[in-house]
Amino acid sequence: MNNITVDAKVTDATGRWFRQEYANSVSGGVCPFVLQPGQHGWFQVFFQKGPQEPDPVLPLRAEFPPVGRGFDGGAIQDQGLSAELVAKDPRNRSIRLEVRNNSTRIYGQITICGVLKVNDQAVEIGRADGPPHPALLNPGESMTLTMYFNTLPEGTIEFFPLGYDRTPPPPCCMP
Repeated sequence: MNNITVDAKVTDATGRWFRQEYANSVSGGVCPFVLQPGQHGWFQVFFQKGPQEPDPVLPLRAEFPPVGRGFDGGAIQDQGLSAELVAKDPRNRSIRLEVRNNSTRIYGQITICGVLKVNDQAVEIGRADGPPHPALLNPGESMTLTMYFNTLPEGTIEFFPLGYDRTPPPPCCMP
């Protein structure tokens, strides 16, 4: 499955629903972006309370349907993109990573999700996006991105890069 999304309905400790304008639903993308049969993924759900909504009373509770949404098929393959940790900044709960295009393709709109694990258990999910449109990452090029986390405990981070192929089509059919 590709580009899996998980939906949740969120209430606070008083039972008040959030995101009423969206049928009380929030969604989050699964990391990694592609799941093979039997493989597991992780996600975080982000939402912002509306300006007229009162502050939530913690803890929050999320209800999930039994199945996520996604696209079946092999549309997303190993793209020759790699990501490597460059530096950690625990004070800002962020990391810097280098993304390199090891392929012969040209990529734009690159997204990288990271699963931070402590003792082989996923504890945090982070995300970084770049380069800003319309910039491209050409073959052999690299760029540095920043990925943020809610907490940044000591552990290992597994990266899953994804990019949109912007390679021009070959010339065709000249008379």
